[in-house]
Amino acid sequence: MKKIILFLSLISFSLAQATIIVKDIPDFTFSPTNTLFNFDFNSDGTIEFSFEDLNGVSTFFNANDVNFVSSGSIDSGYGWDVMKFLSEGSTISNLSLFDAQGDAYINPMWANANDIFPAGDSYIGTKFKIGTTTHYGWILISSTGGATGTITIKSYAYNNVPDASITAGQTTLGLNDFNADFEVKIYPNPTTDFVFIKTEKDLNSISVYNAKGEMIIANVKNNRIDFSLLSSGIYFLNFVSDDNKRSSIKLIKE
Repeated sequence: MKKIILFLSLISFSLAQATIIVKDIPDFTFSPTNTLFNFDFNSDGTIEFSFEDLNGVSTFFNANDVNFVSSGSIDSGYGWDVMKFLSEGSTISNLSLFDAQGDAYINPMWANANDIFPAGDSYIGTKFKIGTTTHYGWILISSTGGATGTITIKSYAYNNVPDASITAGQTTLGLNDFNADFEVKIYPNPTTDFVFIKTEKDLNSISVYNAKGEMIIANVKNNRIDFSLLSSGIYFLNFVSDDNKRSSIKLIKE
């Protein structure tokens, strides 16, 4: 195994707080007069996707840009287009089953009985792109129960750190939040100037994001990351290994 220590020279930038962005909307209940709901997760005026009641709540999308945690898969022959209800605390990440092929449905007539959304609150897991970066989010819905139960959208949220996981119902980021398919160590953390990176994986790429989800272009040099010229705050280092595993670490600059 190859141990890697990398140096990145970063440009300075102003920093906003990394966070879970929550849209706590007035309850939207689908009905004959309320048939369409548009999701704008980051409030930039661009709709990520829409839910529409066409004799049942459904959504149509470009699967390269948007997808939803599904109850089954194409390979299994069932459920790739059936949205899966999630309980609070369920992890939504690149390890989740996103297999919808451009359309997905809540409680379609072909859904198995155990895939029908239960009465009360539950969550839908989603991923979508903002610009060129992928984000994970949740949608809180309520159902009156049964295959024909009325669906209400109550709130939705996403992690504004690209490629970072979120749990259903999560509204804040803790100090140690990170997403890891393989182990990467950085030290010291927090730092005032230099940071070292170690991993036993061969790395294919490293990207550094600010808290707005913007990627910082960096050059690989020598053996350390120089944060000395950067403002105090939170930064995220995202790693992709040669076998396409991903890991993200939050760094505190003091």
